[in-house]
Amino acid sequence: MSALFIREGELYINNEKKLPLTEITSITPLYYNPLIGKVMIFFFEIKTNDEVFYFFDEPRFMWNIMIPLSVKKLEKTFPELQPVIQEEIIIRKLPNI
Repeated sequence: MSALFIREGELYINNEKKLPLTEITSITPLYYNPLIGKVMIFFFEIKTNDEVFYFFDEPRFMWNIMIPLSVKKLEKTFPELQPVIQEEIIIRKLPNI
């Protein structure tokens, strides 16, 4: 399992410093509910001024689901950040609880 957290003004992934918070414009929790099946996959949308990244707890599992669908690959600046999901997958914000 991966860990995404903030310490001393920096975003860390798996205990490695990756991105200064000054470059991040938003971090939004999202979920993907597949059209077939009942598996709910939680992830984060991380936006900077120039790019949008998606961080998944289980990237291999998510990639397997995405293979038959149309995906747009980002430059792999960080190994944990996965391709952008296109319109074939429904993305909604988590409800406020």
